[in-house]
Amino acid sequence: MNRKKSTAIICTTVTFVLLLVTALFVINADTRFKIRKGPVIATEISFDYLRHDHSHASPFSDWFDDYFAVNKINTAIIMVNDRENSLVDIPGFHNLNADREEYSQKDYITQLKKQFSKNKIQLFVAVDCDELDENKILDTIVFLDKNYKLAAIVLDNYTHSPQTVELLSQQVSRKTDIILKTGNEELAVLSDIQGVDGYICEDMNHSQYVRFTSEKDVPVYLHCDSPSLESDIFMLTNFDKFSGAVISQYDGLYEKLTNIIFARNKKKSLPKFGMNVTGDFSVTYPEKDMATYYSAIFITGCGADTTVNVNGAEFPAATDGTFGVYYELAEGDNKITVSSGNDSKTLTVTRKVYSYSGSSIQKEIPWDDTIKLNPGRIVRSFSPLTSLLKDPADDSSISAGIEQGVKLAVKETVEVKRGNNMTHAYKLADDSYILASNVEVLDEITADYQPDKKENTDKYSVYNTPHITSAEYSDLENGDGIFTFYVNNMPAVIHNSNGKQLSLLFMDTVCDEIKIPSSDFIRNSTVTNTEKGAEITFDIDTNNRILWGYDVKTEEGKVTLYLNNAPRHTDSDKPLENVTVVLDPGHGGKDPGALGVASLNGPVEKDLNLAVAKATKSILESYGANVVMTREDDTFPELEDRRSLTREIKPDLFISIHHNSMDYSYNSSTVRGSECYYFTDSSKNLAKLMAQNISTATERKNRGAYKARYYVTRNDICPAVLMEYGFVINPQEYSRLYTDEDIYKAAYGTAMAVYNAIPNYN
Repeated sequence: MNRKKSTAIICTTVTFVLLLVTALFVINADTRFKIRKGPVIATEISFDYLRHDHSHASPFSDWFDDYFAVNKINTAIIMVNDRENSLVDIPGFHNLNADREEYSQKDYITQLKKQFSKNKIQLFVAVDCDELDENKILDTIVFLDKNYKLAAIVLDNYTHSPQTVELLSQQVSRKTDIILKTGNEELAVLSDIQGVDGYICEDMNHSQYVRFTSEKDVPVYLHCDSPSLESDIFMLTNFDKFSGAVISQYDGLYEKLTNIIFARNKKKSLPKFGMNVTGDFSVTYPEKDMATYYSAIFITGCGADTTVNVNGAEFPAATDGTFGVYYELAEGDNKITVSSGNDSKTLTVTRKVYSYSGSSIQKEIPWDDTIKLNPGRIVRSFSPLTSLLKDPADDSSISAGIEQGVKLAVKETVEVKRGNNMTHAYKLADDSYILASNVEVLDEITADYQPDKKENTDKYSVYNTPHITSAEYSDLENGDGIFTFYVNNMPAVIHNSNGKQLSLLFMDTVCDEIKIPSSDFIRNSTVTNTEKGAEITFDIDTNNRILWGYDVKTEEGKVTLYLNNAPRHTDSDKPLENVTVVLDPGHGGKDPGALGVASLNGPVEKDLNLAVAKATKSILESYGANVVMTREDDTFPELEDRRSLTREIKPDLFISIHHNSMDYSYNSSTVRGSECYYFTDSSKNLAKLMAQNISTATERKNRGAYKARYYVTRNDICPAVLMEYGFVINPQEYSRLYTDEDIYKAAYGTAMAVYNAIPNYN
């Protein structure tokens, strides 16, 4: 009895062990790796790339691994066929790898699967259903499932009956997901198919995503073909809410996928702004009866229905109810009635006509209170940034800018008409001019000064000619450097650079025999004393440093030259962590900036500027950048405060954020788009990138990049631009400018311009 019992126990134990071993073998044989938590970040690998032998970048190379690692991609989708051609030995297909020794029949996918599993990357295999009948699709899916034990099989270009997919789901392993890749037009048909485990949806926006996912309890992956900015912005703002994303095809090119990285690095929800226009009907220009010399005016307002009526003529309103109508005026009184629905407003606009007295007598142009100075008289600048001009009558002919408190010797006085007055300008040692209104006259003269006969020189003192007596250099940890030149008095320093060479002209100054210290920045330096002053020229050692910008500061007894080494991308998923950006939301506080078509009934320019700056800051910080704002609320930093902050921070980029407008005498419904302005040559590339990227992101017209003399952009420390994002006076453009979606499109375009502006070098 005991013996029989013992035998039974032994048999039961052996059977259990055999069953356990069998189970373990079966489990071990199923080597598929599957993502269990977190969103799926997938990339498609093109069929053409997989079919060719890329000796420098094969599917099993480090380049391929790096692409996944840098972008933290956790899923690969490989297209197994191209109509009748395939990468493995599928019945009914021509196996393109059949004669390749390194890939034997189904071993091709096996090798990929092994590599991906080792790196914790799940493998989806996609079948191109184009031109395949239902039976062939069914046989192909069953074959792949049986032979490769895949995490998922994707049906691409599927246009057949839902029943085939339902039958398919019953024949594959329950561990293999069936995923449909489809566009929005096909969703209505395919979304009700039973047995589908997920969808890859192309061109889906936020509202479509919310509606679709509310009806389905399966993963939904966004398919993002770069540069599909709508998908990018959606990912940025909703990344933590959806199942995942499928990004553009990998074709052997190594790159960082900025939209994914931006979204993944986001630590918290991006700020929302919720700006809107009041629903009440209002004519915002003209607000009341008025007189004008214009031949036409642009009538603006808000609160309209779908159309607005002006003196019996119908005009479309924007989606938010704002409107703008160009109305031609007759001479004299023009009674204008503006209405929409039951609301209306009537006002009178009087068009005046210029009248001339007919007198041919020309009045003498009055003089201001500036004075003529003899050569050798000393003057001192009193503005933080004073322009030297090539032509004293033309403000756009800026040759240089000088600092506050520097001294200059007058070479000659010229008379010039400025506006409605005559004034004086002083010619300087370098043949540039400074307006007399921009300096104070000192009781100092050069040693060779020749006074007028009646001029009393008793109160004058002889100007102590500046001498550069020594120079020092210091390296900074970040690769930047500082030269210090010790000089008596405070001479003006004129500087310019082309990136390879940097020259400093110390006006009216003599340089003693000094040694210029060596540095990693400078390969060679020369010192020359000229009639203009002491000129020091540096040849930049571009093998060690890239001169990104510089700053010259004059103080009593010394002049410092700050050399800004170029920033660069890092190899981490925060490639801008070594980059500092100053964002300057224009206007603010007491200064509303441009009023939009809604005037004070909706967001004005200062509100839009701050919103775009905050959105840009969030995106750039998610990318690792250090972002400094000139204002973070509704305050008004003075122009000099904004410029001084930039010189203090010494950033890598400066971006002043603005929105555009037009005079009410123009037909502003025809003007639209974004444009960028720069002053220094080193800023031109950033300006072009800003104009292009923001145009692409927002789908607004690219009006180009132009040189202009905006105060905040006049620094040499780094590339600096002023960006006009769109026209608040155009109803159609204005109605989009203040939406959260378009604010983030503008911010994303800005961030991409920053990313592309930074050199990509080691």
